Amino acid sequence: VSEWGFPQIYGNFEPHIQNWARRSARASVLGGAPSAWAATTEFNLGKDLMYQFLGCANLLWSKHELAENDLTATVQAMMPVVRLRLSGRLPFSSLGDPQVALKLPTPGAAQTKLRSGAVTFEVGAADAVIKTPSGATSEIVAVGQDVSSLVFLHACEKRARNSMSYRLIMNFEDTADLLGHYEVRYQDGFVATIPIRYGVNILEQSWTAATRPQSYCYLADPVEVAGGGTFFAFEWTNPRLGKPIKSVVFKASSGFKTAMGPPLAENAVWWKALSAVKPRHGPGMKSNTED
Repeated sequence: VSEWGFPQIYGNFEPHIQNWARRSARASVLGGAPSAWAATTEFNLGKDLMYQFLGCANLLWSKHELAENDLTATVQAMMPVVRLRLSGRLPFSSLGDPQVALKLPTPGAAQTKLRSGAVTFEVGAADAVIKTPSGATSEIVAVGQDVSSLVFLHACEKRARNSMSYRLIMNFEDTADLLGHYEVRYQDGFVATIPIRYGVNILEQSWTAATRPQSYCYLADPVEVAGGGTFFAFEWTNPRLGKPIKSVVFKASSGFKTAMGPPLAENAVWWKALSAVKPRHGPGMKSNTED
């Protein structure tokens, strides 16, 4: 084809295309285009394709190739910037607003402070977690105040499934296993739910880029806990600003099933810490806080 004078662009481009150095040396090769076979939404692109998009960009705009685990680590580290660019929204935690670490009903007092970006968590010993197995409900965690966002530090016990969005075009969200949901209870009786989906806002506690190449989490960032493995910091924005939240509880899924395979295997979610970003109040403004 190059002998006929046609420029070439590789379709279905992948970060680990074979013999890329030799292929790209041809003067007729202009580049490559990764493929997206589902609706071009933030959810689909973020959940499924950042490894391909960023990995292929690295091939086209640099002079080196990354091994799978190195690329996975790089992609995961870039997620805060990628989320901002895809969504156009800054998280409340990045705005310098006051924060407070909320106490989980786990044994022992908080011993260590951990950071994820601008968020500070207070955690106890390695085994100080709320562990909620399939079909169970966790202990209730008191909040008792108005918050701009809640930041959960959690992980699942075992690997689950995150299929490509084009596998279920009538319901993109359900291509990621639903491990359960947080139930946010407001002081006025309103209840909001936060779905926890594998590969979207949680991964397994044993996750590392070295052991799980090509696996990343779009909406949450890994935090290493000494002696406890890897947990993921996920920030949820309060959709009812100014309305005090009474408490939060986690309810684990049981038998969740997509159209693509068997029901979700037995699993558990390990809830390690919870922090809140508080509203910034100007002079003379009163906080809506439950006493």
